[in-house]
Amino acid sequence: MIQSQAVQMVVSAINRGNYGSADMMCRQMIAMTPQYPWGPYLLAVTANHLGDYRARAKCAAVASELLLEYSGADFSEIAQGLAELASTPKSATPAPRQPAYLIIKSWGYGFWSDVEHVMASLLLAEMTHRIPIVRWGGNSYYSSDETKDCFQKYFNPVSDVTLEDAIARDGRFYPPKWSAGNIRQDYLSVWEGAYSRLSGLYFFNRPERIAVSDFFTQVLELTPWLHEDHWLCGLDVITVMRRLYEKYFSLQKDIQQEVDAYIADNFDDRPVLGVHVRNEDKGSENQDLADENARIPYMIERRLARNPDLRIFLMTDRDSVIEDYRSRYGARVFHTDCIRTSDDTAVTLLEANDRSRFGIDIIKDTYAAAACTYFIGNGSSNIPPMIEILKEWPDGHFEMIGDNIKLVRNWKLHDW
Repeated sequence: MIQSQAVQMVVSAINRGNYGSADMMCRQMIAMTPQYPWGPYLLAVTANHLGDYRARAKCAAVASELLLEYSGADFSEIAQGLAELASTPKSATPAPRQPAYLIIKSWGYGFWSDVEHVMASLLLAEMTHRIPIVRWGGNSYYSSDETKDCFQKYFNPVSDVTLEDAIARDGRFYPPKWSAGNIRQDYLSVWEGAYSRLSGLYFFNRPERIAVSDFFTQVLELTPWLHEDHWLCGLDVITVMRRLYEKYFSLQKDIQQEVDAYIADNFDDRPVLGVHVRNEDKGSENQDLADENARIPYMIERRLARNPDLRIFLMTDRDSVIEDYRSRYGARVFHTDCIRTSDDTAVTLLEANDRSRFGIDIIKDTYAAAACTYFIGNGSSNIPPMIEILKEWPDGHFEMIGDNIKLVRNWKLHDW
């Protein structure tokens, strides 16, 4: 794509108010053509619309420096735009009345995808000086009672404030599709309709006292916007997620005890290779999944050649994978007794009286895998990246097939 086409696409996104798409395109432009001023200039324009004036000044300064290397009509528009940005006063938008809150709803997809949405929203709460409140309602695959918050079935609260505390005070909501009357409703104009598809970027510099995060935000999307005085600024995305998880997430006592008991009963001083084989229901999102799964036995054989005493902790949601790996590797294979499927149907689509068991099984598998000596898994699934987040692995001990989903920008989120 030639530079002028890329610029036109970013300008079009900004004019439509699609700042998530504009942000991603600007950063791709900067990565591909770092010598040109268009990328940082348009990012400064985006920051101005979002109300992040520190980011506006920083990006404008980079664009101005790059502009010194060029002259001519191609860049005269940037020079004029930078002058306008420099003369544009900061918005008089008042800060929200304190205390201000960020209510974090369930994203409504896979368990660790939902957790990443919470992690990103917790980071957003820090960036915008709001108290976070998590509520996973009936749109969660892991909820058995839509009237109750199922996040606290798995984790302790992330703050001392409840939803009732937040809405007991008068205050405006952002986005305004929410109110005290409907805040317990789930899946309200998430993908379509007024105020849909609002990722964390849209919550910068909002004056409303109560903000509601119901659309997925990647941690990857927020980290470039961290200011220098934030405690996570400058860290890579996986480390940021690891620090956020360590700070905010603690398992409920009964689940932690179940995890600890499984590890104590099944792990000893012998080295263990954790292996995650994703069911091919994920194939619609990753066309290479079948080929990636086929590579795993070869990777296991390489490990076994170096360490014949390895035991194999197998994570999978497919019964036939258990049978296949037992036939290949015999008694060295062990696994949890979790709910699995006999076909390509996702486990979360199975009927269950207690859907919270799905979440507990995922947690137990993931924490057990983090107790392994080595690990192999698919980067397109949310489970292996979470296993990487749970501990700092020694070099060469953690192998991921394909790109890490946490490090790949999700263009679909802002494709409108």
